[in-house]
Amino acid sequence: MPASGPPPTSELTAEALAELVGRADPSGIKLARQVLEALARAAPERVPHLAEARAAVPYHLRTAEEAKDDATRAAALHAVAKQAPLGSLTKPQIDSIRGHLRDAKSPEVATAAGWALARGQDRDFLSAQLDVLATDDDREAQRIAAYFIGSGRFLPAEDELIRLLAPGHASVRSAAVWALGELRSSSATPTFLAMIEEGAYVEEVCEALGKIADASAIPALLQVVHAGTTPQVRAATEAIARTLGGAEETMLPAEVGETLARIMAWLVDKSDDVTTGFFGLSVLARMGAPLSPVRIRKVLGAKLADEDVSGVAAFFSSRKPKK
Repeated sequence: MPASGPPPTSELTAEALAELVGRADPSGIKLARQVLEALARAAPERVPHLAEARAAVPYHLRTAEEAKDDATRAAALHAVAKQAPLGSLTKPQIDSIRGHLRDAKSPEVATAAGWALARGQDRDFLSAQLDVLATDDDREAQRIAAYFIGSGRFLPAEDELIRLLAPGHASVRSAAVWALGELRSSSATPTFLAMIEEGAYVEEVCEALGKIADASAIPALLQVVHAGTTPQVRAATEAIARTLGGAEETMLPAEVGETLARIMAWLVDKSDDVTTGFFGLSVLARMGAPLSPVRIRKVLGAKLADEDVSGVAAFFSSRKPKK
C-alpha cells in the first residue's frame, strides 16, 4: 500500500519545545520535556505538535520502505531521526530501521539509518559504535560514531570519548567534544579546561560546558569572555548563563562572583552582539544585579518602549538569583 497523505509539517517536538524553553530558562528543559511527554500520554489533543511528530514516524518509515531510490529513502530516514523524540521509537520501528542499515547501498542511507537508530536509543547499535570508538584504525569511522553516540546520549561511551580528546586524535576531537556535551559529562570538564588553555576548539568546548553546567568551569569561561573572538565570547557567555540557570544551586566563591559581575557588566556595555548581550543580562540578573533601562535598551534596541523595558526587566528579575 503506498504511503498516503502528507506528513505533518511541524517539527516542534517535545525535545525542540523543551530546548526553546531552555533558551530563556535552562533549568526548565528537563521539566518541560517531562510535562510535554506526560500530557501527550494523558491528553494528546493538548499537545498537537508532539502528537504530529509521533504520527509522522510511521509515514516516513513507509516512505523509506517504498522508496525507489536511495535519495528518497535517506530523506525519509533522516526525517524519522529529526522528528522522533529521543528514545521514543517502538521495537518494530527500530527493527525496520535496522533493516535499512543492513541493506544500505549508499553512505547517505547508512548515515540516516544510523542517526535514526541513535535517536531511538537502540542499545545494540550504540554499543557497536562504542566498539568503533575503541579502535583507532579508522578516524573517520570514529568521528561518525562519536556523533551517533552523542545523538543517542549513550553514557557508557563517556570514558572512551574523553580518551579521544587527546591531541593525538585531532580529527576526532571536535566530534568527541560535541558528544560529551550531549552526555552532560562533568567528568570531561578538567580536559575541557585544559583545551581552553591550549586554545583548541574553544567555541565548541564552551558550548559543551554550557550543556554540562559545571560551575568549576566559570573562571576559564571568563578568560574566554575577556580575550576570545566574537563567536567564542558568545559561546562562553551563554555557557555561564546556562550554568547559573541549572537545576542545582550554584554557589560561587566571593572572588569569582565579584569578577563575574564586573566582567559581565563590562561585556553588556561593550558588546555589539545581541545574543552575547542577552546572556550577559541573564547572568547579571541571576546574580541579583539590578538591570538599568539603559543597559536593556543597549542590548535589545534603543527604540524599545518603556513598557517593553519594564517587561524585560521583570522577566530577568524573576530568574532565581544565585547567592
